[in-house]
Amino acid sequence: MRMRLTALLVVITAGVAGGYGGYDMWTSEPNEIRLYVDLSSPVVTTTETFTLEVEVENVDVDAQTAVQVNAVGLDSGLLDHFIVTEVTMNGTPVNQTTGNWSDYTLDQALAGGSKLKFQYTLRAIRPGTFTGKVSVWVDSEMIAGLERSKARTETIRIQVQ
Repeated sequence: MRMRLTALLVVITAGVAGGYGGYDMWTSEPNEIRLYVDLSSPVVTTTETFTLEVEVENVDVDAQTAVQVNAVGLDSGLLDHFIVTEVTMNGTPVNQTTGNWSDYTLDQALAGGSKLKFQYTLRAIRPGTFTGKVSVWVDSEMIAGLERSKARTETIRIQVQ
């Protein structure tokens, strides 16, 4: 009887640990990239134009190990208070998609050790202090070659006077 309880406890523990590992695999941020976000000024005035620079880096040192960067975007918490006037990737304009986020579709392979630079030009439309997320979506390889899109996010805070 004691042997059965021990075996049952081992099975339950393994199931919980495996379930958490699977959950973490599907929900965690991608380790393949690093995200840097920089505001030209954390304090702006209403109707003032300012820039938000986003840099995505593939942290793998092997140039042959590319990650697929799908999109970069701002959440609606920011878009309710700012107008995006332009987005560029390495100096080239990027096309926008729609949804709850202001996504810019990239479909860009980023080699190991390489960086992509984005610049948002935004205009403040109302006073207040606003917080929101900047996200970059990449394809991450999962078990048995399956891929899943994951996002790396950074939170920014902007005060509009």
